[in-house]
Amino acid sequence: MPAECTPVCGLLECGLDPVCGESCGSCADAGDCIDGECKTEDELFIEDSQAELAEACQDGAPGHGYA
Repeated sequence: MPAECTPVCGLLECGLDPVCGESCGSCADAGDCIDGECKTEDELFIEDSQAELAEACQDGAPGHGYA
């Protein structure tokens, strides 16, 4: 890392910037830092549930609109 480095956080809310490795912020009580975004437990649960449902639909699981 150069002696003087300007962090480039862009839209990152948390985690490390990709240029200097400096902090772009932390989530504190707002949840976990996932890919530069603060996610609450509820948001993570919803995203996981949606991903599981989408996977089941792709697999043609019964009851999901496929014969």
